[in-house]
Amino acid sequence: MISLFPYQRQAVDAIHAAHRRGMKRPAISAATGAGKTIMFATAIDESQERALVIAHRKELIDQAAQKIGFVIDPSEIGVVMADRNQPRRPVVVASIQTIANPQRLGQLGQFGMVVIDEAHHAASPTYRKVLAALGVGPQLPTKALGVSATWDRADNKGLDDVFEDIVFEVGIEQLIASGHLADVRAIAIETTLNVTGVPGNGDGDFNTEALSREIVESDYADTLANAVRDHAFDRTSLVFAPNVRTAELFAAALNQVGVTATWVSGETPKTEREQAIADLAAGRIKAIVNCAVFTEGTDIPKVDAIVMGRPTASRALYQQMAGRGLRNYPGKTNCLIIDLVGVAGRLELQTAASLLGGKPRKDATTSIASFRDLIDDDEAMERLLEGRSGPDVKGELGQEFTQTAREIALIDRTRMAWTQIDISSFSLPAGSEGQIIIDEQTDGTYRVTRYGIDRSREELAVGLDIGYAQGVAESFVRQAGSGALVNPNAKWRRVPATPKQIETLLKLRIPHDPETVTKGEASDLISEKLGKQAIRQIKQGDRYARAS
Repeated sequence: MISLFPYQRQAVDAIHAAHRRGMKRPAISAATGAGKTIMFATAIDESQERALVIAHRKELIDQAAQKIGFVIDPSEIGVVMADRNQPRRPVVVASIQTIANPQRLGQLGQFGMVVIDEAHHAASPTYRKVLAALGVGPQLPTKALGVSATWDRADNKGLDDVFEDIVFEVGIEQLIASGHLADVRAIAIETTLNVTGVPGNGDGDFNTEALSREIVESDYADTLANAVRDHAFDRTSLVFAPNVRTAELFAAALNQVGVTATWVSGETPKTEREQAIADLAAGRIKAIVNCAVFTEGTDIPKVDAIVMGRPTASRALYQQMAGRGLRNYPGKTNCLIIDLVGVAGRLELQTAASLLGGKPRKDATTSIASFRDLIDDDEAMERLLEGRSGPDVKGELGQEFTQTAREIALIDRTRMAWTQIDISSFSLPAGSEGQIIIDEQTDGTYRVTRYGIDRSREELAVGLDIGYAQGVAESFVRQAGSGALVNPNAKWRRVPATPKQIETLLKLRIPHDPETVTKGEASDLISEKLGKQAIRQIKQGDRYARAS
């Protein structure tokens, strides 16, 4: 059984409590990266009822089935989607498009609980019809659960007649502050784009084709490419574009300024999309431009720059795009969000301020100057949340695309000093407990192991994605009282190395300059060396175990 984080346990308990008191259709709101699938899988497992999980995209179906398997025996999980049909398993993960077919819906049988993933879509007629057939709705008997990170809809269609109440909420700010999501930094880059004449699409956002025409006819693509080159060249970037035409344009502009990039869309074959993600993760390219692909359910934890090349008036869509960069990854200090802002008209532009509940802006021509002191500066926080400017908030974009926007912290949070041992293994010191090692398994999941000073081994968790594995490791270190040891900003890291550290560096034959090496640098060098030794021992043990 996978260990839950405290907030996940609270979410599951809130679901059970709602059902016990007679609420048939509760919902939970959890930010991207909170582990929503683990939450509802645990609720299903503990309810001991047959369950159906509904989602609307293939990637969401596959990911849900895989992650539910962290909690429930995979042999009990079936998938109903297109030509895949396992309708009688104890837990079924189904595509809404497939089970909208009455024949496929009729094969499913009865369920004790129906879970709707990305449940902000559930107000649509297709969902309502399917849910009613499954016995979910007012005065109907089947229990349900709605799960989403973004409950507000751009089209203002209500969800309150689909779900009764949100019984648990955990937001981006809370998860960043607690270390369960990556820190966030943000800059606003001014552009000459003027969308005052772009019509709406009927759902509260911009018409995609009209928006694309404005972008193509302006210098927006060049501005975007220069922004990525100047502010995110050494990062792993995910760029959002309105449509295929602009995705191609952005990728070409990025490559022209030396930022290696490719583009994908919903029409790109799955194998090509997977190859692009693999190339990005391995560092063979620096950026992927996408349209209509990576807004929901896509996990690329290494991404540490999100480029908003798709202006939007939808807070939900903006949060979905930003959320793609918030998952933890060893060695990832923060995620940079690059807002490319222009002049808006009737519809209001969303910016990074919306992540903390700030208002959208009609006049988005100024950059946000500083979020670093927001937690301690009530007046600055108030300006941000109200969408107002303050002193020194201007950022200029000159004729030669000289950008003066500053990179600034949304939330200032200490990260732990991870050491990358090889392409898929990481180590973290744990004081007297030894080291915590994360290493990738043959199935693409990650294992968390404590490797003791006495060379003992203790598996803390297996079968996790990289972000969840990092969370398990960091929670262990905090509970062991070793947080100060792995704080990368601790003052002790900047003072000269101790004689004992120099002795250890020499003993381990680690190259260093004894005159200039600091305690922090020495600690990192020693951790890397010991981590490599630990990985060798752990993998040697794996080989012995397989041989026996």
